[in-house]
Amino acid sequence: MATQKFFQPGGREADVTRAVMQAWSHHFEDMIQSDAIVVGSGPSGLVCARDMARRGLRVVVVEQANHLGGGFWHGGYLANKAAIRKPADRIVAELEVPFADAGNGITICDPPHVTAALIASAYAAGVRFLNLTVVRDVVWRENRLEGVVVNSAPLYSMPPNTAHVDPIPLESQVVVDATGHDAAVVNLLARRNVCPKPPGNGAMWIEESEEEVVRRTGEYLPNLWLCGLAVAAVHGTPRMGPAFGAMLLSGERAAEQVAAKLKKTPATKPPTLAPRLHVNLPPAVPTPVAPTRAFAPGQAAAAASSPTPPPQPAIKPASTTQKSQAAPDPSIPTVNPETGRWTRGSTSRFFRKKAGESSPAPAPGGPPPPAKP
Repeated sequence: MATQKFFQPGGREADVTRAVMQAWSHHFEDMIQSDAIVVGSGPSGLVCARDMARRGLRVVVVEQANHLGGGFWHGGYLANKAAIRKPADRIVAELEVPFADAGNGITICDPPHVTAALIASAYAAGVRFLNLTVVRDVVWRENRLEGVVVNSAPLYSMPPNTAHVDPIPLESQVVVDATGHDAAVVNLLARRNVCPKPPGNGAMWIEESEEEVVRRTGEYLPNLWLCGLAVAAVHGTPRMGPAFGAMLLSGERAAEQVAAKLKKTPATKPPTLAPRLHVNLPPAVPTPVAPTRAFAPGQAAAAASSPTPPPQPAIKPASTTQKSQAAPDPSIPTVNPETGRWTRGSTSRFFRKKAGESSPAPAPGGPPPPAKP
């Protein structure tokens, strides 16, 4: 009886390994120098990277986790839904992802669907991704940022003093810190005494937080942009919880600003998918294979009935050293460092406010609410 073949002949183990490593070598070489490096692949980083690539920039996204998307794969609490305040829902609509109007200027979407669509659109625009990679330092020359220093993220989950592997630098004209609450790039620069240590974001106030994140998105240091929750961490503005509208608009605004600085204009037509990668392999050479052991009649049953060696005791992995949590710094500001209080902008071009909305009553002992003009 003839056996049907489902695959083409070839594709031995050595051929698969060779194809993977040659393709990865070319891919990685293209990421050593780029126009922009985005650190963090959350919603703000994905939108920023995609929009910069659509304007013709060569963009690399560095992500320390194995997956892309940051904290956007899940919504708030145990509910796998996310809130997108208007008008940021237009970005979700452009992705052709279903969403529903929940009233009060809020739309609801499925974050895994939106995240997957954002990743696909970033790949289609030509963004390159380097995941399982952590930023360990910066390239700081002549008072400006010119790249980051990266290493393999799994190295830092190993016990101390067990892996001594030097990191490598990646150069770029612009670096975007889209690492959320961590503000990782800014914290690295603060350790080098280039800038103050970020205070971290304040208590939750969704409406004010989203306004401030979009408004303050921009160039923080020469060639360093902030977008997303990194803006709140650096400027001490409130946190926003499961509302992701500012993440999308902040990434979009950062891309516009970077493109303006690098003199890149928007693409005149929608980007097309990059061509499939073809790797030219050398002529197939038969790989020597050790002969399979043959059993004489009766030997197979004897081998199957032979006693197996006793199981070896499992080796207990060495416990990693837990980093001690520093005590909260009482000097961290919890108010707007520019005005000394939280202000409610009644007119904003970023988010729509309900008509006739009144200001909240002042907290006991707190400052009175600002008078409306």
